[in-house]
Amino acid sequence: MLGLSVAIEPRYLLPLTAGSMVLAVGGLWLRARRCGGYGPCVIGALMAMSALLGKFVLESQPWTYTSLLGLLLTALWSSRRRAGAPSSLRPRLRTAP
Repeated sequence: MLGLSVAIEPRYLLPLTAGSMVLAVGGLWLRARRCGGYGPCVIGALMAMSALLGKFVLESQPWTYTSLLGLLLTALWSSRRRAGAPSSLRPRLRTAP
């Protein structure tokens, strides 16, 4: 939320920030449902909570920005996952002769 705290009253900043984090993690959750594997969603939720903690409880900019970077990297990780790998990439099961 670069510069947003100047334009918005402080009492509105926490709900708006939390709402944007819910939207981000909700997108990760929808992607996890489609592709399977909830790892990015869980890590993204932890990063979002960490960012809120750093911003509003600890008031630490390095903590907040590191958490937001983690959330961004988690979103990139989630976007690289595929719903179904092509058959050439799937492991082949060998049958006994």
